Amino acid sequence: MVQAMLERFGCPTVSLSEPFEDGLALLRVAEERGLEGIVSKRRDAPDRSGECRDWRKVKTVEWREANRERWRLFERNKAGALRGGHQP
Repeated sequence: MVQAMLERFGCPTVSLSEPFEDGLALLRVAEERGLEGIVSKRRDAPDRSGECRDWRKVKTVEWREANRERWRLFERNKAGALRGGHQP
């Protein structure tokens, strides 16, 4: 399903890999290539859209360090929105 979507919409910023046993090694490769991070899902979980616990997005250390302030503001604003108010 994911492969078909990538082919249909021609998304050049996303790469789909074969199943990968060593997630830490894959994250190191993402770091070496200057990528934002990796997205993975449980092997036995179905492909489906929307939020679910089967998918994980892990940012590389380099990306987190380069975007630390922006990420902090995003998390603060997100927490405020969940409480029903906006945090300046």
